[in-house]
Amino acid sequence: MTTSNVQQDLAYVREAVERQDQGRELPFPVAAIVSAFILVGFTWLDIAPETGGIFLLVAGPLAFLAVWWVARRSSIRLGVASEAGSRKHFLHWGSGFMAVASFLVIAFLGGMSGQLLGQSILIGFGLSHFLGGVHFGSKTFFFTGIAAIVGAPALTYFETGGWTVLGVLLAAALLIGSRARVSQNG
Repeated sequence: MTTSNVQQDLAYVREAVERQDQGRELPFPVAAIVSAFILVGFTWLDIAPETGGIFLLVAGPLAFLAVWWVARRSSIRLGVASEAGSRKHFLHWGSGFMAVASFLVIAFLGGMSGQLLGQSILIGFGLSHFLGGVHFGSKTFFFTGIAAIVGAPALTYFETGGWTVLGVLLAAALLIGSRARVSQNG
């Protein structure tokens, strides 16, 4: 084996590791979809809570499917897609939807007010993101998760505008985190 072959092999391994690291962070199109969903939904909750909740209920699963499709295509493009990885992501994020469904059942059975329902779902969202940061190595998920978990009880102290402020902060964090990943990786 020549020095040239070893250098080529090392370059290949380095590129593979860089692609894998790039695949850990949030692709910008995914960040854009989630940010738009958050900005529209959270602002709507401040303006008209009853219909804002309906928007989130209907648009949430649609956004989830759009994100799954875009993220899957991104991982294929980067060459880091795998059946096991896709299943792990689907189960991770799908468990967040199962928690939301549980909160909705409790609320519809009369055990939770609209505000408490929203805050509980936000904590579930935050926990999913935080654990996504832990499990998948994403700093963006890690920090947006903390912000959502801390922001949920803070909403108690806002009479108006709290959801919008938190939505802007979360959307900005997702977009900035995603763009930072792009600039670090080329």
